[in-house]
Amino acid sequence: MAGMPPSRPGPARGMQAGIKADLQRAKETGQAYDPRGSGNAYTHNFLNQKPWHPLNFRNQMKKWEAEQQALKEAKAKEQGMAEFEAEQEAMKTMSYLSEAQQQQYKDRASIAFMYAKPPGLDAALAKEQAAAAAKVGGFSKQVEVEGRQQEQREWEQQQQEQGQWKGQWDREQEAVEGAVG
Repeated sequence: MAGMPPSRPGPARGMQAGIKADLQRAKETGQAYDPRGSGNAYTHNFLNQKPWHPLNFRNQMKKWEAEQQALKEAKAKEQGMAEFEAEQEAMKTMSYLSEAQQQQYKDRASIAFMYAKPPGLDAALAKEQAAAAAKVGGFSKQVEVEGRQQEQREWEQQQQEQGQWKGQWDREQEAVEGAVG
């Protein structure tokens, strides 16, 4: 008995060993390896359900959300630095101008806000255009559906005149009479 292999394989030694054992077992039996199924490794369907396990779905989602937030913050920081550098460059350029030219530039800059687009104008215009396009598109779809319905009515009328078409009511009556009689 000592020379015979155990009837059941021993416990896996970690996730990679468990996956390797499952792959080997799948090759030996000729079955396909399904990583979503339950293998013999204790990590496949047990530990990743624990709230502290890194393969837990919620933990993976938290990690992804944190990565996205970090990317967003890095992008905002980079954009802020670019704006700051542009402002510094403008101030440096302005220092090369004479006092009168600097004053003229400052006067123009102080009233420039009156000529700038209000915030959200572009988004509002785009929304308005989309609503107008949907209204026109919805109307054309409605006309198309009504046209199809009219064609269907004309076809039914033509079939009735030819005596080849029976309505739903006629078919149901025949089915009831056939079942009773």
